[in-house]
Amino acid sequence: SEVVFLNDNTFEHQTQASTGATTGSWFLMLGASTGCEACSKLKTIFEELGQDETLYERSIVLGSVDVNDSPTTAMRFGIKVIPSLLYLHKGHVYRFPTDIERSVESMKEFVLEHYSKSPAEPIPPPPSALDELVDLWNKL
Repeated sequence: SEVVFLNDNTFEHQTQASTGATTGSWFLMLGASTGCEACSKLKTIFEELGQDETLYERSIVLGSVDVNDSPTTAMRFGIKVIPSLLYLHKGHVYRFPTDIERSVESMKEFVLEHYSKSPAEPIPPPPSALDELVDLWNKL
């Protein structure tokens, strides 16, 4: 299936992440569309993974978020390094380990099975307007 492009305005509606009434499991790449060579490399691998039938059959949707256009989503998931890979599954976030080479095969193994070896973090709720205001204030 195709990679779904998400942003701050569409993220929660598309993924239904905080409600638990998910639209399937989501494997997300959070990166930047410009100025990030590692993001460009990973995007190619990620798009190749999107052609995998097994993921489609298991209702695993691939999504991409440009953190420059979606700072609220990046803040919500505590993204400090790009590109980052997150797996949203059954109300939890699993972070793809940074010590594993990012290949189609390793990412596929992660979402189908190895995610369970990573810590399960509860999916954070969308930030409130107050959270966003405080974040903006802290950046001044």
